[in-house]
Amino acid sequence: MKTANENAIQVSLSEGKTGLNRTEIRKFDALVRKTNVEHPKPEDVQALRKTLTEMPSLWRAAGDLANLSIKMALEGTWLRSGMRISVETGIDDLKKDFGYKDAPAIEKLLIEQIIVCWVLLQKAQVLYAVAQQPGVALPEADYWERRVSAANTRFLRASETLARVRKLSGLGVVQVNIGAQQVNVAQGSNRADEESEEQTEFINANRLAPSGES
Repeated sequence: MKTANENAIQVSLSEGKTGLNRTEIRKFDALVRKTNVEHPKPEDVQALRKTLTEMPSLWRAAGDLANLSIKMALEGTWLRSGMRISVETGIDDLKKDFGYKDAPAIEKLLIEQIIVCWVLLQKAQVLYAVAQQPGVALPEADYWERRVSAANTRFLRASETLARVRKLSGLGVVQVNIGAQQVNVAQGSNRADEESEEQTEFINANRLAPSGES
């Protein structure tokens, strides 16, 4: 049975974003599997390092921890296969809504963090709903309620951080729908702040003008 990491690697390699042909993809996949053991051979480790040095963009195929976190969160019996595929497709759409493709590196990391937090929040909420069913012990329901609260805090904190970073970059605010929640993140020019600064400068200039000047 494949692990979440192996599944994540295959998905990343199959997205057609690596610049490799099928033979090269199979070689890289095999190399990753050889080194993804407790005691890998030194020659395999060296070969993997050499490959990643020559093609740095490949690190996301085997070392994208955000993607791995999402894959692991979506595994298990709490989510059926059809819904899991739908969620994975929805995550790609969310990245587009956040402008992930053209975002600076720091914003890409924050967008990934928002999506990871959102997936973990939704998982906690689903399992909390299950814990509300008749016959479930109260301590278990209480545990999942606390998990929901903690996950929601992390999600909001990640969203607010992205909004602050974009605001500091001189961007405005746009609303993004994530499931049943609406999140405000910065995007576009902040014209209101610019107009306010212009008005302040005009007032100060008039105050400093000598008497009799208009």
